[in-house]
Amino acid sequence: MFETLWDWEKVSAGSVLLTDEQTALVSVLLPESGTSNGTEETAIWGSGEHNSLVVVLRAIFT
Repeated sequence: MFETLWDWEKVSAGSVLLTDEQTALVSVLLPESGTSNGTEETAIWGSGEHNSLVVVLRAIFT
């Protein structure tokens, strides 16, 4: 656990997963009409020590 520089209360953030410092998954929550809970989660992932997503997340979180 760590303190963050950003205020996440008003952001529809999903999840961030960084494993073995070489694989990352980032998701966001999106409004979805016609569902009972009103949200849909979508994600992107990257793999490899030189992948841009992995490099940026590693710099932020480690």
